[in-house]
Amino acid sequence: MKHLFLFIIFSIGIFYNSNLYAQYGVVDSTFGVNGIVQTQIFTSGAAVCRNLIPLPDGKIVATGSAFTGANTGFALVRYNNDGTIDNTFGTQGITTTIINNSITGVSYCSVRQPDGKIILGGDYYSGSGYSFAVARYDTNGILDPSFGIGGISTYAVGTPGSIDNFGNAIALQSNGKIILAGTSIGVSTDFTVLRFNTDGSLDNTFGTQGVTVTPIGSGSDNCYSMTVQNDDKIILAGDINVGTAYVFTVARYDANGILDPSFGVAGIRSHFLGSNDDDYGYSVKMQQPGNKILVGGATNFNGSYDFVILRFDSTGTFDTSFGNGGIALTNFGSAGNIDYGRTMSLQPDGKILLAGRTFVIGSAFGIVRYDSNGNIDNSFGNQGTAYIQIASAQHNCYSVITDINNKILIAGQAPTLPDHFILVRYTSGLTTSISEQNVNSENNFVVYPNPSSGEITIRLNEEGIKNESVEMKIIDVTGKELYSKKIETMEERIHLSSISPGIYILQLLNGKGISSQKLIIN
Repeated sequence: MKHLFLFIIFSIGIFYNSNLYAQYGVVDSTFGVNGIVQTQIFTSGAAVCRNLIPLPDGKIVATGSAFTGANTGFALVRYNNDGTIDNTFGTQGITTTIINNSITGVSYCSVRQPDGKIILGGDYYSGSGYSFAVARYDTNGILDPSFGIGGISTYAVGTPGSIDNFGNAIALQSNGKIILAGTSIGVSTDFTVLRFNTDGSLDNTFGTQGVTVTPIGSGSDNCYSMTVQNDDKIILAGDINVGTAYVFTVARYDANGILDPSFGVAGIRSHFLGSNDDDYGYSVKMQQPGNKILVGGATNFNGSYDFVILRFDSTGTFDTSFGNGGIALTNFGSAGNIDYGRTMSLQPDGKILLAGRTFVIGSAFGIVRYDSNGNIDNSFGNQGTAYIQIASAQHNCYSVITDINNKILIAGQAPTLPDHFILVRYTSGLTTSISEQNVNSENNFVVYPNPSSGEITIRLNEEGIKNESVEMKIIDVTGKELYSKKIETMEERIHLSSISPGIYILQLLNGKGISSQKLIIN
């Protein structure tokens, strides 16, 4: 039935503000100071926030690196929902870790386990070269002694000094094993992915003795981002050097680190936007339905650097139905302006966020929002874009998320405040309803009880399901799918005993789109 998606949207509570002409994508003044949080880690040197993790209770963990005055180490900060530091975490809200007494250990990525433990990934200088590193923390920000050695696990691909390893992206497979991806630089620069067991030991059943190294082009192959499909296949994204240019490139591997021949050409897909421009693929996300692959970053296709997203289907074919001929391209200002997309995420309603830096007013954080098909969302910010200047020097935005309350958070650094993590929160226009009483009986659609003790019932209008296929998914706040089921009858009872208590997102998908709401399991 053509009206099913409208029934779902209005019934499970994804609504815009009651003011139909309200504009979203404005700084949320209820967060921090006028929407901005600046956290000084140490007084003696640079700190860089690289990733944000939304927690089910509304708190936020920010991860990255900080210089202590003598060493650079991994760093975590936990915030309350209003942007104040949560002093029950770590030491007065902050945890820092020097990796193996190294002078330099840098975390570029992080992920939250289903049990709430947090894993940071990156690399450290061993004295003769850089090696991959992961560290796991309990829910209170303390290193987990059951992981690796004292909470830390490291591995060098190749001989330190001759090969350097940089861990740019981290993810979990369904069995809890940890995938770390990035780049190995030796004689050549190559995509690299390795897998750790849940205890931090290298998993020798993965790839070749735990590691897969993939030379792609004849020059530098840079892997910046990764996502794991629901079937545990692994997607790496970045760019490769071809002649004088860099080209968007995606590689897909099976669950055990072997290139997937059903994707692209022998597991690899590169795409030129122009014959002689630079295209940097900094972020990759899965888009449902259809296991479509979004790659976001920056390109100078039009002669100046712009934010860009392109889409591939599940086989690696370039999807020309996305955006304008397969490309969503945004310049914040006039031609010649330098806009550099860096990090991407999907809202619960399927809209796409791409954040980075812009020089539209001098250096600033920038963010753009598209609909699920790559069209600019003019209800957001100023014709789909928003930007904010924190300081007077170059800004770098590395993370964008939608938190459990459907607020948009971005994070990074501004070099005139070099020892600070910086977070900014925006309104999104999304709200959620979890009350059965809020359901309009005319639409005859309900999910109940919510909160639930482990069992829910989904009731659809009979007319609405006659000619439509509807799929239900439950995902956690990191975007990991925990459960899926086709809804094929008027009313279905669903047991969720395998899902731990917490706050999740329930999605309903049909051929027209996605609708979402918050689901609480007690």
